Amino acid sequence: MEKLVNKSEISKRILEHWEGSNINKGQIEQVLELFLKEIDKVLMNNEKLDFKSHFSFFTVQQEAKKQKVFGKEIEVPAKRVPKVKFSRILKDQIK
Repeated sequence: MEKLVNKSEISKRILEHWEGSNINKGQIEQVLELFLKEIDKVLMNNEKLDFKSHFSFFTVQQEAKKQKVFGKEIEVPAKRVPKVKFSRILKDQIK
């Protein structure tokens, strides 16, 4: 099973690169939290966030559809949904 890497673990890993500086883990976690909030804002504003050699975050419009649930047909309204697309460079590195 793969290891789960959370915000705290990422902060610790980043801090290792800043050894000897005045930056602490709490400050790194604050920056990460701000970064994640900015990604949320980008998506809520129907904008696209693009890190060319890594990934893109964006939203797409899903059309309304009908779906059967327990034998009854219900209408699912149209909505915007978040998507992420990984770069070819990153996909090739993962292989």
